[in-house]
Amino acid sequence: MPITPRAVTVTVNGPAGALEGVAYRFILRGLGLTGDGNLVTNPPGYVTGTSSASGLVEVELWPNDEGSAPTYYEVQEFQTRSTGKQAWETIGALLVPSSGAATIDVMLVGQLPPNTGPHVLLTEAQFDALDAATLKKTDISSQFNESSSWHLFEDGMLVCTRQVVIGNPLAAGIGDHANPYRSAPQGASWARPFAEPPTISFAVADASDIPHGAQVSSVTATGYTGLRSVRLNASATPSTPVIHITARGPAA
Repeated sequence: MPITPRAVTVTVNGPAGALEGVAYRFILRGLGLTGDGNLVTNPPGYVTGTSSASGLVEVELWPNDEGSAPTYYEVQEFQTRSTGKQAWETIGALLVPSSGAATIDVMLVGQLPPNTGPHVLLTEAQFDALDAATLKKTDISSQFNESSSWHLFEDGMLVCTRQVVIGNPLAAGIGDHANPYRSAPQGASWARPFAEPPTISFAVADASDIPHGAQVSSVTATGYTGLRSVRLNASATPSTPVIHITARGPAA
């Protein structure tokens, strides 16, 4: 059974008033498990939005109270520091209800739900080693738009995401196991080049709840060719699947 996100308006303000034109992203934290067994997790690039002149961000999020385990959304703001370094910074959290007011205030970090998971006591040397390893994974530069994004980390790892809307998933094939329905092949460049062909993964969403997979003919350090959606049943019903691509590898 498909999950149903809810359109909500999130309010964000600074000490001087409304924050206009600031990018935010919303990261689901906790085990997003519905009562009927659906696993809800973060899409590639997370859910993002930009604040309006009145400090409002309109996004579609899964209601936290529809899960069978505690979850919340970590709210991050895209900031440019005085050194010129750009990074996502956590500013708070929010809980999205399945009903009630559709305008929600971002909570302070101190109001985050308590961490009830297991804890480990580290020595000072273990903490220093963990801290050094974590710093290597800091997102030192990012860029995104409606269809693609890239994130460069301090250890040289690059993550690129891309969202591809398939207009006609029935362009080829006859709908049987040997020759399934497929879309016409597409190609594109990564938002930022890799040093070598990256490792890629796919997630395909269809508002009509028709199952699809994805395939690609060639992956290079600069892009890909031959991307197709592949329908996983014999249905000839028109739909508009969306392929989410995540590519990971060393940056050029």
